[in-house]
Formats: sequence, C-alpha cells, structure tokens
Amino acid sequence: SGTTITISWILPQGVTGKIYDIITGSLVADTMINSGSILVSQPTVFTSLFMRINYVAIPSQPVLLTPLNGSSSVSVTPMLDWSDVTSATSYRLQVSTDSNFSTTSYNDSTLVSSQYQVLAGLLSNQTKYYWRVSAKNSAGVSAYSSKFNFTTIAALPIAPTLLLPVNNATNIVLPVVMDW
Repeated sequence: SGTTITISWILPQGVTGKIYDIITGSLVADTMINSGSILVSQPTVFTSLFMRINYVAIPSQPVLLTPLNGSSSVSVTPMLDWSDVTSATSYRLQVSTDSNFSTTSYNDSTLVSSQYQVLAGLLSNQTKYYWRVSAKNSAGVSAYSSKFNFTTIAALPIAPTLLLPVNNATNIVLPVVMDW
C-alpha cells in the first residue's frame, strides 16, 4: 500500500545483514539471515534505507599437529594440539578406537581453544586411538581435519608384594632368602 513496503531477502550461507535508516541511524531490521522479509510502515524512511551486509566464511579445516600421526607410547593424558583456524569460534574434537568414528571415546563440540589436554580415565593403555577436529563459526562447520592416530603407552606392571624377609627383620641368617 502507499504507507507500507515489504522488504524481502534471500542471503547465502554465511551472509547476514541489517537495515538502517540513513537519516536517523536507527535500526529498522535486526539481523537478517537466510531468507525473510520485514514490513516497513514508516513512510519517512522509504527513501533513506540502507542494508549493511556482513560475510563470514565457513572456517577452513584444522591441521592436526601433535601427537604426530602414527605416534606410539603416547601418554594416556596427551595434549592434543591443532592449528588455530581464523574466524573459528569453537572446535569439535573426536577421539575414537574406530577409524570410522562410529563410536567415540571423546566427542566435544564446545572447545574454544586449539588444544585439549585429555583427562585421566578417558583413554586406556596400549590402545590405538584415532582423532580429528572440525572448526565452527556462525556461517557453518568446516570439513574434518585429516585423521591422525596414536597408540598409548603400555601400563606399568603391578609392584610385587615382598613376602620374605618380613619388613624390619633383624638377625637374618645368610644367605638371605627373598620371596615376593
């Protein structure tokens, strides 16, 4: 009608926009994403609207750094480290004993740092693990990094229990018989 207009948009993935009144600087339409429309019923702004477009690209895939692919005798609490990805706001880290990641030992999509110290109890000794990382921002999620694997260190043997001679024994006859 003569006193209203409808502004419609279809924006590609990663593009957001806002509509402002050039004269007053006031915001007419808040964040515009994907597709939508707004009904403007302020005749004074019809000739003074502008749209500010922001483009955020989907982040590139991270590059795994350490532990190196194929490493062995890795601690069961390793520091997993990958490259920082420009524009990433979070990362998803997956660790699995399955090279296809159909099950995971660890799966977290809320990491904000490009490294993760594995907590005690998450990994087992003498086990082969695979790991990968993706990056995320408001535009979307990157492809996963290449897949690395590492094998954790063997468990330490259980300390023996000393049976003979008994603790703090004195006047022991030589040769000493030791038993554990």
